[in-house]
Amino acid sequence: MRGQAGGLFGLLDLYLASAPLREVHQWVFGVLALESELVDARL
Repeated sequence: MRGQAGGLFGLLDLYLASAPLREVHQWVFGVLALESELVDARL
């Protein structure tokens, strides 16, 4: 599991290094919004 997280962060680092900051923020907030919707659906 730790290896998967490391791989994920490695990909994220590559993405952050190559993407404009605005796109990164949109992606991050999109993921957070998705996660919060999934949590709300379970309540």
